[in-house]
Amino acid sequence: MAAPPIARWRAALRLARRDALRHRGSTALVAVVIALVVGGAVAAGALLRSSTPTPETFGRMMLGESAQARITWQMPGVVTQSPREDVVLAGSDAREEPSRDAYEDRLLALLPPGSELVGASSGAVRATAGDRATGALEALEADTGGPLAGMFAPVWGRAAAGPGEVAVSLGLARRLDLAEGSELELTDGAEDSATVTVVGAYRATRHPADVVLAPGTLVDSGGALETPAASAVWFVTGDTPITWDDVLRINETGSSVVSRDVVAAPPPDSAVPLHSARPSADRPDSLAPYAGFVAGASLLACLIVGPAFAVRARREERTLALVAAQGADARTLRGIVLCGALATGAVGAAAGAVLGAGGAWAVSALLRARGDAQYPELVLPVADTALLVGLGVLVPLVAALPPALRAGRTDPAAVLAGRPTGPRERGRGRAALSALLLLSGALLVGTGFALPRADLFVPGAVASALGAVLWAPTGVGALAGAAGRLPLAWRLALRDAGRHRERTTAAVTVVAAAVALLVAVAVTTASAVDFEGAEHHPRAATGSVLVHFPGPVGADDADDAASALTEHLPVRSPATVLMARTPLWVHPLPDPGRPCPGWAVWPPVSIRTEPVPDEVPLDSPDCAPMKQNGDQNRLPWWETEGGVNPLVDDGTLVRALDLPDAEEAARALEEGRVVVTRDLDLWSDGSARVEFAWMREGDPPDGPGTGNEGRVLEVPAAAVDWPSAQYELIVPPALAREWGVEAAAVGMVGPVSRTPSEAEADRARAAVRESAGADLSVESPYSSPRTRQMALMLALAAVVATGACLVSVRLAAADSRRDAVVLVAVGADPGTGRRLGAAQSGVVAAVGVVWGTAAGIGVGAARVAAETYRAGFANPTWPLVVPWPLLAACLAGVLGASVLLALVLAPSRLPSDRRAFRPHPARTTTLSNGNRVPSEAAATHRSRDDRA
Repeated sequence: MAAPPIARWRAALRLARRDALRHRGSTALVAVVIALVVGGAVAAGALLRSSTPTPETFGRMMLGESAQARITWQMPGVVTQSPREDVVLAGSDAREEPSRDAYEDRLLALLPPGSELVGASSGAVRATAGDRATGALEALEADTGGPLAGMFAPVWGRAAAGPGEVAVSLGLARRLDLAEGSELELTDGAEDSATVTVVGAYRATRHPADVVLAPGTLVDSGGALETPAASAVWFVTGDTPITWDDVLRINETGSSVVSRDVVAAPPPDSAVPLHSARPSADRPDSLAPYAGFVAGASLLACLIVGPAFAVRARREERTLALVAAQGADARTLRGIVLCGALATGAVGAAAGAVLGAGGAWAVSALLRARGDAQYPELVLPVADTALLVGLGVLVPLVAALPPALRAGRTDPAAVLAGRPTGPRERGRGRAALSALLLLSGALLVGTGFALPRADLFVPGAVASALGAVLWAPTGVGALAGAAGRLPLAWRLALRDAGRHRERTTAAVTVVAAAVALLVAVAVTTASAVDFEGAEHHPRAATGSVLVHFPGPVGADDADDAASALTEHLPVRSPATVLMARTPLWVHPLPDPGRPCPGWAVWPPVSIRTEPVPDEVPLDSPDCAPMKQNGDQNRLPWWETEGGVNPLVDDGTLVRALDLPDAEEAARALEEGRVVVTRDLDLWSDGSARVEFAWMREGDPPDGPGTGNEGRVLEVPAAAVDWPSAQYELIVPPALAREWGVEAAAVGMVGPVSRTPSEAEADRARAAVRESAGADLSVESPYSSPRTRQMALMLALAAVVATGACLVSVRLAAADSRRDAVVLVAVGADPGTGRRLGAAQSGVVAAVGVVWGTAAGIGVGAARVAAETYRAGFANPTWPLVVPWPLLAACLAGVLGASVLLALVLAPSRLPSDRRAFRPHPARTTTLSNGNRVPSEAAATHRSRDDRA
């Protein structure tokens, strides 16, 4: 009579537990793989979620505990904004502003009944403490008690309460070495100064303020809405929430709004003027970006955990065959495999969730302690974590299903005798699946380009990547055939990989999946950062020191500033910036025969809902060729009374700037030609047309160059590609004198031998401010919060890839123990074991890195293509960037760490268990039904006799 199901499963659980305890090493290795995948996914998900504050946290950071909204004056006219005020667009031709009192009355009429306004001011200040000084810092002057309590919670000290008191961010306190009671000199935009006392410090949040002043200290717009020193801000208190309709009405008066109610319940894109004409975008709290992350984590889990468990199950086929030889039926064998997978998966997933959550907490806590607002709070998504833990349990079950089914069908005598059990069929099945995935992926990507459909690129690329990874046995076999000239350990490792392709393919798949994730994250993020920074153009080579003089300076002041630069910074030969001093606007005219450049087409391609025409005429209303339209980098801003006028230089300055083609520009200036900084301004005859224009009301005042008002002069020219709006035209000194234009010193440029540190720059800034009243900045490349997120994701993926590689190699080593014994038997050096382990790890890591890199670049390119075609047509402003230096460093680290760790962890000697080749005495085992069956050794010898 057949045993009842409960008894059968109880027996399976008992046997699975004993098998796991008997093979602690392989069980622990599989659990480690699961923990790595689940832990990495949980940590990545938590950090991605934590980078966007929850509505409650965002409301507290921006509005304190009870304020309903914050209103910020922008300018006369209509303002458009995003719901969280992340993006604000404002523009107006109005010249007059109402008084602050009149505007407050207008706001109260638009707000719900019972609302009250708490006045505040915001502005930029420069801070000096001891021998250090900062550049412009965001300052808020407000009473942060009462309804605003909690906005800037002190880490030490207290909030600023009376005039002359200030609270600073932790980052600023660390930067200037401030403590409670320290004195700080602040200078506002109107050059008014005040010495204040530091009374506390708070952690940086998404609120931009680095300095919070008590009312009546320095930053105050007075009775105006805006002054050179400050602009008006109000906090709305009351019991009635400020709705999106209220926000839109206030936008029409020239102010932007952060509303607690709107942040908690954002309006649909169709109700947001800023988004209504753009392709739909994900909300800050949307689950759409994380759905792709969870899907990717699930796929990674299947690719990594599945092969790792398959290697373990392959090794245990002999044990299962022994159980079958003792009378177990197919269902019991399947139950043993599945129960073992369930237990291993549950332990590994639970451990991974704990480790992932702990790692995310440690990263966010460390950054917050350093005053970094990248992760203002730890958000652990319970639903995502539960899903990942469930996947960590489910994937081993799925991976164990084929071995379980195979265990129920396999002939025990064939397994115990070591005869093949059908790898050809599995190889053909893998090849067929790989071809099917490659074909379906190519069809999806091709369809995406043909329609176009942005949502088809990533699925198609993922399918193709899976097909490419499954094709790994071909590459392994080719490597094995080319192993003849390699050292012994590497030759053995390659031939072992080619002989045991199923085991090697599983290990390679583990590494390739993790590397593919790493590469896809790097390609996608680098492309996004390049897209964001496309309009950020440097004014000088990275690290160069730029000095801005606020007004006319004498030769002594310029010499003092140069001495301060060379004393405190690694600056060599500072060059003075000379600019044409005239009230006129002197600028080059574009060649009317040229078409409008892509960056000047309005509206920008990045927000269009229809394709750009093939060619837009330069005089079209849709063309805005002013250089300011394509440059986001506006500091420092050298100018004279005419605005940003031509630089006057004999070649010294442009060489100091060290921008591309600087030497060509210097030679042109030495030859007496002007330099224009875009091809659009170089006419077909090799000349430029320079216009002297008066852009204000009335007649121009008498001054240098005003006799040329209204004239257009033709001059010989050369062109270089410098997109920065700071450089429209550079003229040689002789030509400037011919035009009757004087040159005024507006700043200095200091080429450097290395990029200065922040502390060095602060000390030099204080020195030039004291000697010449000047300000200083260091030219830096465009930075994005995505860069840090990418670094964290790459680190996680690299850890998973390295750990998965080591685990796979250890599983393979356990599986190939008998081969190692053979090496000892034929006289191999005992130390070959360590070298062989390192070589096996290197082979697996190298093949996995190559396959994973190709697959990851494909997936990353598909993600970029999805963004490119998001609006239904090609958007050429989205670039495909493969950060080869970063990827090379990461992949070399994975490969090197895998080899070195395998070299350290591998046993120094090969096993010398010669009993594996000795005949075993026949033993029998009594089953519960009284039958006596042969043990493993007896079954082995019997199968040999049958074969004979």
